[in-house]
Amino acid sequence: MTMEASVVRDTQPDMRGLFGRGLGVQPDPSTATPSTLVLRTSLLERNHDLGLFVEGSDATVETSIVRATALDGQGRFGRGVNVRASSTTGRPSTLVLRASLIEQNHEAGVFVAGASASIESCIVRDTMANAMNLFGDGLMVLSDELASARATLIATHVDRSVRAGLVAYGAHAAIGGSTLICQAFDFDSELYRGSDAELDDLGGNLCGCPEPTQSCKAVTANLQPPEPASAP
Repeated sequence: MTMEASVVRDTQPDMRGLFGRGLGVQPDPSTATPSTLVLRTSLLERNHDLGLFVEGSDATVETSIVRATALDGQGRFGRGVNVRASSTTGRPSTLVLRASLIEQNHEAGVFVAGASASIESCIVRDTMANAMNLFGDGLMVLSDELASARATLIATHVDRSVRAGLVAYGAHAAIGGSTLICQAFDFDSELYRGSDAELDDLGGNLCGCPEPTQSCKAVTANLQPPEPASAP
């Protein structure tokens, strides 16, 4: 599917208070054939649970906005972009996110689990905690039981996340030419399922608050990952 110059707004949860996602990209349930999405110059706004959900499929998002994803009825998820491996076949997803704005989401601006993501020339800002006052990370990268995960950030701004600008759980994350402003942690790396996280500083990164005038710092703060989001 190719979607251009479109708006998906105010999708509501079901009677249990679940889902209400803006856009979902998943494999065919009978053949497990992955789907492919190209999203350009579009707006996903004020949906619930997840703004964009990609499972076991491939997505390219360019010059688009994912904004103000509301929490589900249990107060857990309100992620902007959620990319994960297929829960049935284990096939990893891929994401190319370019020249886009991800803002005012809950728990995670971009969540990459068992998948590969390339994020270039984007803004991820104002990521908030969930209803339990947990999380609030600009970008999460997690190698789960289905597949390993990796993400590369180039020329991207991550601003005003409640917790970490970038956190990796047993995953590989590389970042270069980017700025991270006013987070509790710049980079956080965590051991997860017996695997160490790898944070690769490609150079040209600046952090600080209120201005990015300092070198970025990587810590291990024993942060726990959130629950995975499941297919409807």
